Amino acid sequence: MAHPRELRRLCLELERLMEERRLLIVPGGGLFADAVRSVDAQLGLTPRASHLMALMSMNAYGILLADLAPRARLIERLDEAELGSAIILPYYEASQDPGLPMGWEATGDAVAARFAERLGVKLLILLKDVDGLLDGRGGLIEEVEASRVKGWSCLDPVAPRIIERAGITCLVLNGLVEGRLTEALRGGRPTMTLIKP
Repeated sequence: MAHPRELRRLCLELERLMEERRLLIVPGGGLFADAVRSVDAQLGLTPRASHLMALMSMNAYGILLADLAPRARLIERLDEAELGSAIILPYYEASQDPGLPMGWEATGDAVAARFAERLGVKLLILLKDVDGLLDGRGGLIEEVEASRVKGWSCLDPVAPRIIERAGITCLVLNGLVEGRLTEALRGGRPTMTLIKP
């Protein structure tokens, strides 16, 4: 694991924020998804198998987050989000969602965007290990329309289409930097990329 100290701190920040407002945390796959990618590269899995295994890796990462944020509630169904803040284990909902293509083009970004669309949520925050979307010269793109987001490596290609279609405002920011998530949720403008629908 590349950033264990920062992850522990982020989980404490998430716990505090989940007490202030209703949040649904959709975990990415992290190192668990990297293991699935490695197996896929070696064995040439079908898109369905790699997709389902990647979704299971998101469940594993969600359990990890819940262990580091023990006051957080774990859920498996979107309708349980109505009861308050939670970390969702996305396999059940995402594996049955025809709105998510099977394969590596739909990562945790697309799953989070799709869940936001299904819940009617209009703000999606994607936490990354970079400050936001970067242009070809490595400069931060501060604001961009979803229809123009193409080829930037920290975001999958499916998520921007969902963001645009559903009219979701998306913030892409570095979750490893202390306080950025809190600042964004409290209406500030930390270093980040704003993706407009």
